[in-house]
Amino acid sequence: MSIAPIIEDHSFLAEELLIPNANKTDGSRMNMVCSQFSQLLVMNHAEPPLVFSNFENQIASISSGLVTVKENAEVVAVLPYNDCRALVLLKYDTGVLDLVEYKFATNLTESFGYTSESMIEDIGQKFKKGDTLFYNGMYDEHRNFQYGNNLRTVYLPFKGKTYEDAIVISESAAKLLSHTTVTQYLVVLNRNDVCVYDVPKVGEEIKDGVLTARRRISNQTILDSFKNDEFGVLRPGDTPFFGNGIITDVEVMCNTPEDLEFPYNAYFKEVYENQNALYENLLETLNSKKLSKLKLSDNALFWKRKAEDILDPEIKFEYDKREFEGIVVRVDVVEEHECEIGSKLTGRYGNKG
Repeated sequence: MSIAPIIEDHSFLAEELLIPNANKTDGSRMNMVCSQFSQLLVMNHAEPPLVFSNFENQIASISSGLVTVKENAEVVAVLPYNDCRALVLLKYDTGVLDLVEYKFATNLTESFGYTSESMIEDIGQKFKKGDTLFYNGMYDEHRNFQYGNNLRTVYLPFKGKTYEDAIVISESAAKLLSHTTVTQYLVVLNRNDVCVYDVPKVGEEIKDGVLTARRRISNQTILDSFKNDEFGVLRPGDTPFFGNGIITDVEVMCNTPEDLEFPYNAYFKEVYENQNALYENLLETLNSKKLSKLKLSDNALFWKRKAEDILDPEIKFEYDKREFEGIVVRVDVVEEHECEIGSKLTGRYGNKG
């Protein structure tokens, strides 16, 4: 009988390893913890736990929330797309050119995501292997995974408000337990659609709870639909996109650039041209005399091919697995939320409420 080898790199990291004294915890309780931990939100004021399980520091090695340098590197170029997004070129001591994308807000699924801070300050900045490039608030200065807050807790009945699994918290705790959502909107405009609400620019806040609204134009309504007083007003039949928060990214995909020439698409045209300028700048930088002889990493090669494809007029965007006519606009929105009635809280042993 052979003996299984000991796995030392802990590539099997799971939620159970974040529980102190997991080897002395009941199996059904462990299952409850895993279920609750899989729904964790990114806290705005997360703190390291008072009792460590000693696996908190290893989460960073498999997390997208903390990006580190693979080798000793120097920043050779920073290509900004907007105030919340940029492409960063790193030259490793091994002669490899790598590319990493910085996004202030990253959407993972539905409204779940996180915001990141960058450690990159300027071109020429040098990093040692393992140094942090980007990180979110779920990690402390020692790269320990911190996913909650240390609160003073008491278990007792309280005026009938703790019936079943209800929890009563203070207002200060509600503010401390605030979190950020990152929501991604897709606005699909056919060639006979117009946006009657202007999409806010990056860094601006959504007003009146309406990101934008889509209106379909017909031969019978075309004259009335283009009146100035019709823009910024919701009418029956419009498709509104409701939301709150601050815009962190806008991307436009279009197979028919002539549609962007209409006056009501002026902002989308500006975004589209900025995108193309970014990819042109990337190809120009990669082909420059200074960098063209360096070996490209897989990530840099991916971005190079992506830029070439986007700038190639023969290659078309696809939406829903087919080429489309019109415009598809992707908008990322960040919103902060305090803990409120209906929010779910859980302890490190799955004791939720």
